[in-house]
Amino acid sequence: MGDGMTDFWKEYRKDQSLRRVTRIPIRTKTIMGLQNNGHHVEQKTEYHFRIDYLLDVWPTHNRFHNIKTGKRGGYKSNHLPKMVKQQMREAHDVMVRRYDNSTRSGGNSLDIREDKGRRRSSPMGDTKG
Repeated sequence: MGDGMTDFWKEYRKDQSLRRVTRIPIRTKTIMGLQNNGHHVEQKTEYHFRIDYLLDVWPTHNRFHNIKTGKRGGYKSNHLPKMVKQQMREAHDVMVRRYDNSTRSGGNSLDIREDKGRRRSSPMGDTKG
């Protein structure tokens, strides 16, 4: 490779680095702007956000992970509010289906068993009660 190509790639890397530096603050501002639409936005790290406790978003590569559905994917920056709305709808649908299935089977997924005063063994082998 000649000096011309080496210089080209050095310049290319420099340009990409500058684009990356300016891109992150713009995307972060867009994510934080979701709060104006009534969403709860938690910044976990500089490059990781959680929206409404259900959707993880990484602005570095415009990626997301829906915690409830397990769905992962990408999004376009200008479609972020639309993508969030769609993922919230899908998470809601999954939660409703899970609740419906648990109530049809006669159980309750939120079943909390009462302690009837029985003595229980601790993991250490001694009894309490």
